[in-house]
Amino acid sequence: MDTINPFFAFIGLSIAVLTGSLINCKYQLKINSTRNLSIDGLRGFLAIGVFINHSSVWYRYLHTGEWLHAASNFYNQLGSACVAIFFMITAYLFVNKLLNTKDKYDWNSFFISRFFRLAPAYYFSFFLILCVIFIIDKQLYVGPIKFILSLGHWMAFTTFNNPFINNNGYTKIINAGVLWSLRYEWLFYFCLPFISIPILKKIPPVRIIIISIVFLVIFFNYRFVDFNHIYSFLGGAIAPFLIKYTKNNFDTKLISTLVVLCFLAIPFFHSSDNIVSKIILIIAFNFIALGNTIFGVLKKSYLIFLGEICYSTYLLHGILLFITFHLMIGTKTAANFTELKYWLCIFAITPFVVFISFLSFIYFENPGMNLSKKIIKKLENDHR
Repeated sequence: MDTINPFFAFIGLSIAVLTGSLINCKYQLKINSTRNLSIDGLRGFLAIGVFINHSSVWYRYLHTGEWLHAASNFYNQLGSACVAIFFMITAYLFVNKLLNTKDKYDWNSFFISRFFRLAPAYYFSFFLILCVIFIIDKQLYVGPIKFILSLGHWMAFTTFNNPFINNNGYTKIINAGVLWSLRYEWLFYFCLPFISIPILKKIPPVRIIIISIVFLVIFFNYRFVDFNHIYSFLGGAIAPFLIKYTKNNFDTKLISTLVVLCFLAIPFFHSSDNIVSKIILIIAFNFIALGNTIFGVLKKSYLIFLGEICYSTYLLHGILLFITFHLMIGTKTAANFTELKYWLCIFAITPFVVFISFLSFIYFENPGMNLSKKIIKKLENDHR
């Protein structure tokens, strides 16, 4: 069984937006005004889209016992297209920084900031995954060496392998399997020194080149690379060049209409891997990166708020879904829910997804970013 009614998705998104708006009214996050607010607002849609996608996947999982993509084009694209755009955002941000680098690029600062941007919230989510596993298992079922090795792979963002922890078959479902995308993020980061050469017309320090080569050799030895995701990064890298060499105003009603039509066309394809779907997404994203706000919607403070906490939302929503349907309600009971009753449960946990993501941002993401700034500043002072 699969859920296909898009009405449920729109209600879920509305609840998330309302929750984000209420939280932001009381605890207003400080947003850097120099950032591309259209991109920040877009992020707010993306993370909630992935949450709704996995909600539909869970509905199918409860009825079939198999963890499969949503059969509905609309619900599947809420995951596939949203992650593709996340990759585009990554490429846009860092290629844009390279293009605007006037002096030498600080690679030490780059890798330090990337680690402390991703690691704190990730390790918090990993701690929750371990807690869930041992609530289910209650004891260790593997030897200590195998257990420690499995922890090591997960501590390394499952970049090279993502084994079951304690032989628990639910390991990869507990967080809805979202960590595969972080592998591609790290792949992009270690490719960036080579991408920088034609842009900066400088070769990065030898140690950075060596470290990057070692990473890439190990990565390609252990992992199959789906080039459909590489195309997403390439699509996101177009906008920085357009921004640098064009001064046109793209925040017009005509362009906004075109972007909306692009997004309305996406559900005609099952996945963003479809080349036509990918091209449409790249067109829409580049207009947004060039400043289009979709009739001003992407500048709304509540969407920018959801965009600010989107990384925690991405990491944590699957864990909350698993706790709700496996530990609290029970999969057998939930499997007997009508479609409406199931989605009422999703609507009930949506505010918790947003609020816990906000707490994760406040207590893990933000301190991690501040710590990286202190480390980078200390290194700069030491080199003076």
